[in-house]
Order: sequence, then structure tokens, then C-alpha cells
Amino acid sequence: MSEDLSPEEYRAQLLQRWKIDEPDLAANRAGVLSEHQKDRLRSGGTVNLVLGIVLGAGVIALVLAVGTKPLKPVQYVLSTLAFVVCLFLGSFEFRRRRAAASAGVVECLTGPINVRMQGRAGWYLWVGGTSFKLPTQGWHLANGLAHHVYVAPKAKAIVGIEPAS
Repeated sequence: MSEDLSPEEYRAQLLQRWKIDEPDLAANRAGVLSEHQKDRLRSGGTVNLVLGIVLGAGVIALVLAVGTKPLKPVQYVLSTLAFVVCLFLGSFEFRRRRAAASAGVVECLTGPINVRMQGRAGWYLWVGGTSFKLPTQGWHLANGLAHHVYVAPKAKAIVGIEPAS
């Protein structure tokens, strides 16, 4: 966060970057997901499922393209196994996000946040002794400042955030 931002400007910037608005926050404060957040969770699950299928198909295509011909049984087995693993991971995240959207429950964690990059794994946010993978870059969040972090527990995903005032 830039030091020259007022608390109101920081809050507005935070809401804009996270694509949340006042109705979302009002629902989160009441302990539920807004319809907008449910839709985002569902679409995120669908994206993960499609990515799992595409990644798995890409592994099979790679084996077919670069594998020595004729393909050996171990190549078939390993490429099929890689496809199944990718499909499982995509479907796991799909089901988890759909379950969170159906439950509609939000938990609020309040406290100072710590945001940092974990190498190639991406940005992580720590609050109240729990860490969450950030869906966005974390450089715009104010480390050490108290925030309300709204989490969909079944998806283990942050759905909203606002500075605690």
C-alpha cells in the first residue's frame, strides 16, 4: 500500500482490486456469501475443472508427440495416470468451490495481516494464524494493518477483505 493513501482511498482501492462492493461486504458481515460471490466461486470451480482437463490432455498430446514410436505400455500407463491426476485435481477444486457456494457460509478472521510471496507458489496472506493463497498479487495490501478477512471455509478461499476500522 502506498503511504500517501488515506484510509478511505486505501479501502476503495482494496474493494476495486478484489472486485467486491458494499452489498458483498454487507452479506459477509452477516456471515453469508452474496450472490455475486457465489457466482464467482462456481465459475472459479468450472475454470479449475476445465484447466485440469486441458492440462491432462496436454500431457497425453505431449507423450504422443515426442514419445518414441511405437509407444510402449509404460508410456500409455504414465500418460493416462497423469491425465487422471489432473482430472482429479480439477474436479476436487470444482466440487469444493461448488460446495462452498451452496453452503453460502462466510467466516470472518480479524487481525493484522502479513502478506508475502512464497517463491513460485505465489502470494499468501496470513491472518489469525491461518494462511490463504491470494487470488491476486499482494503488493497492494498493507502488511501489519488490521483487516477483516472473509473466508468461504469449504473452499478455503478468501471472498472479501476490508480494513478493520
